[in-house]
Amino acid sequence: MCNRVSFMYGMPYNETNLVPELHGAEQDGERPELPEQFGGIPIHMYLHGAQNVRRGWAGGYPPEVSANGYADDRDTVGPKSLKRFKKLDQITLITGALNRIWHRESIDLMYHWLQQAPPNHWRKFRKVILRDYGHQDMLWGPDAAQDVFPEIQEGLEGP
Repeated sequence: MCNRVSFMYGMPYNETNLVPELHGAEQDGERPELPEQFGGIPIHMYLHGAQNVRRGWAGGYPPEVSANGYADDRDTVGPKSLKRFKKLDQITLITGALNRIWHRESIDLMYHWLQQAPPNHWRKFRKVILRDYGHQDMLWGPDAAQDVFPEIQEGLEGP
């Protein structure tokens, strides 16, 4: 199952950081957890990804197709979204240093981009890089409750 998930999404976790229950043989009548987390991926998701690349922005899924053959939901990046974004009290970016899905550099670039806001908004942005984590193991790792969840909670509740 780990190979199947990696084919669909890239390597979404640090393999050595997964809880043992996620994969392996059935033990004591219990099935491994990972197959319960992922099923087959619809071919339309791949097509949707290709559309996003071609048009240069990410549309919703499933796409509402307009007369030109593209999804036209630019409101997700339009003025209403910007207004909602500006109302947020804080934004926390969290990733693992070993993340192979959303590379570490993408968080750094997003943080840098957010820092271009006026100085009175800088307090709103926080970046957390978890050294020994990939992507999905931030939720599936045996120490995630101690290492990751408090960072998520702080991001949701604020300092």
